[in-house]
Amino acid sequence: MTTTPQLTAQQLAFYIGQRCVAIYMPENEIASTFEITARVIALREDGVPDGAGVVWKPILRRLESLTFEEKQDMDLRMFADRNNSERGYMKIQDSFRYWEAFRTQFLLGLGIDLFGWIDADLAIDKATTDQK
Repeated sequence: MTTTPQLTAQQLAFYIGQRCVAIYMPENEIASTFEITARVIALREDGVPDGAGVVWKPILRRLESLTFEEKQDMDLRMFADRNNSERGYMKIQDSFRYWEAFRTQFLLGLGIDLFGWIDADLAIDKATTDQK
């Protein structure tokens, strides 16, 4: 008997606020669509609430789908954050870590697949679905 790999609650938590689907297996039929919230994560930690045979997959975008406007928005927010910052002097390596964390948080908020979950069949590509 083979089991369908699925994401843990901690992995799903990266994408709080994004859309997710529950899929009945092995029929591969969508049971429901919902928003990933802290409550959903808590239910996932206790086990899948819909019972055995249900796999949860977030609906994500590929990094290549990032638009010019979204990249520009990220750059502008980073620049504004740097100018409004009261951090003062920061070592170069700490500065790089901060900006990488900022970019990661920004891209996660857009629902960008940063972990290769679409290719691993752990997430659904938003471009191939009509989910909003």
